[in-house]
Amino acid sequence: MKAFSIIFLSAACAIVSAKSVKVPLKQRVHPTIKQAVEADAHRWAELKTGSKIIPAVNAVFSYYIEADIGTPAQKTELLFDTGSSLLWVADSQYDSSKSTTAKDQDFANVLEYGSGNVTIEFFKDNVNIADFKFPQTFGVANNISTIGVSGIIGFGPMDLAGVEYPNKTVAYVPTPMDNLYKSKKISTEVVGVDFRPIWNGAQQVSNGEIDIGGIDSSKFKGKLTYIPVSKKSPAKYYWGVDVSSITFGDFVAASGKAGIVDTGTTLITVQPAILQKLFSKVPGAVYDPNTELWTIPKGKLNKLKDITFHIGGKPFTLTPSQYIIPQSQYKNWQLSTGGAHYTYFSSAFLGGLDAIIGQKFLENFYSVFDSTHNRVGLAPRK
Repeated sequence: MKAFSIIFLSAACAIVSAKSVKVPLKQRVHPTIKQAVEADAHRWAELKTGSKIIPAVNAVFSYYIEADIGTPAQKTELLFDTGSSLLWVADSQYDSSKSTTAKDQDFANVLEYGSGNVTIEFFKDNVNIADFKFPQTFGVANNISTIGVSGIIGFGPMDLAGVEYPNKTVAYVPTPMDNLYKSKKISTEVVGVDFRPIWNGAQQVSNGEIDIGGIDSSKFKGKLTYIPVSKKSPAKYYWGVDVSSITFGDFVAASGKAGIVDTGTTLITVQPAILQKLFSKVPGAVYDPNTELWTIPKGKLNKLKDITFHIGGKPFTLTPSQYIIPQSQYKNWQLSTGGAHYTYFSSAFLGGLDAIIGQKFLENFYSVFDSTHNRVGLAPRK
């Protein structure tokens, strides 16, 4: 049994194995920073209650992979997401009537996402990722106008895969990870994620890799720190981790907190009171209600210190250059130039959560989501 990797690509071509494989250039419509922040906030509002290589695309705010569904194959693009556990695709990408292997499951449902709701009808069909074919129950959506993506493949915990049937009973649909394991395509239910920042004004770049069923030790320094999934609610239902403290230099801004490690959240979203205390050490640092980001006054970058999340007994540190948005990216984010400096930190009231550790944190660390042992792994990336 093999692990396989997903390479994040967005150039016209790239080397994805021992052979050269051409990958079409993917054009993307990028949301504004306001839309990205609102999507992050809405995404987590619901929490208050409760080696083969294939091409993919980093579209600044989201990471996509390609998958073939049905017989004959219909090509789809799916957002890679560890904050959900189901697979669904828009009917503009998959038509069950054109697949000889499609089986209607005779029920529909509404999935709630932070950026909106999706009404889906469930089918079972063959899914092919990196030439690994496996049967999968998934949803087909006929109205995705409020979501902004055309499909999602979830690698979250099984607790997120519950679906309510017409008789009001709830069953758990096997996740893509479960089916890959049961089909003996992978030997362990683990996914290793290597995200990379985008620089120099680029919108799409080849800048990361996902290993499904394995871990690539060449992507990180030292050893992985494994953190058991938090027992606190609602973090325990996701890839939640206990955060012993959050510091600004030597100053402790928070302690005894719980957060979620999530690839589907763009920013680093933290409870307002924590960031208010953390950035109080920087004269003039304020929360900007227009962008919903924390900002640093012009000329005050020298006042910044490292921000560290202490998780699993280890410090995971972001330097100022890692949490300040590069000015070369201002156009992509539709941010104004010449004024304050913008950070990747946003504030939101997260109910029982204190922080959502999103892509802009993970672009500096190799992360592992281990369903077999119910834990998250982190290590500084090379």
